[in-house]
Amino acid sequence: RYIQKLTFGRYDGFLMLTQSQLRVISPKSKTDALKSVIGYNLPKECIDLGRQQAVPPNLCNYVLSIGDDVTRDYQTLYQSWESDIPLYIKSSWNPHLTNKNPSINLIKKRLTDEDYMRLISKSRIVVIPMCETQHPGGITTLYEAMAAGKPVVVSDSPIAREIVSPNNTGVVVPIGDGTALIRAITKLWLDPQMCAEFGDNGKKFIRRNGTAEHLVDEILKAVNTLPNA
Repeated sequence: RYIQKLTFGRYDGFLMLTQSQLRVISPKSKTDALKSVIGYNLPKECIDLGRQQAVPPNLCNYVLSIGDDVTRDYQTLYQSWESDIPLYIKSSWNPHLTNKNPSINLIKKRLTDEDYMRLISKSRIVVIPMCETQHPGGITTLYEAMAAGKPVVVSDSPIAREIVSPNNTGVVVPIGDGTALIRAITKLWLDPQMCAEFGDNGKKFIRRNGTAEHLVDEILKAVNTLPNA
């Protein structure tokens, strides 16, 4: 925060991934600085791979949670998991407390891009438990899951509010609420049709907002607002 306070006032412009980032930097920047949200994108190969490996929800037999950044709240998910639904956590995270539920599987090994996308494509639901943060953690996983046509269950972080359309592409639950997290996962798990609908809506979102072409368009729009652009 000290570095931000020291440097942000010197910059003439900011192109940010999210509105929540913009809210953080705005009070610390020059009033006449360019400030614009350009969004996020996935590589075309990732989007194409998600389409190629699409699996119908009724043939998907596990719930998946992915990510290594500090914004993840795996402990809440891990400690709350009493279900016999298989749960895979792909992360280097280490549990603080033991849950002996045999349906929980921790994956720590590094995967190739193809194996990584295959892991997503064979899941029925992608879960992203989050801590309270302004950091845009989880944005890549959200985009990857939606590109693969997966419904998402995510904690109510700023990034979730901007990207996930509740009861349309996924479910948003209160941060740190293990009961609500499990309830949302279970409801989706038991309704493959809802999973398919949310997944289709997520793919449409990515086609509109998650491509390199869309990112370039947003950058050009922002740059063209500059004087003498």
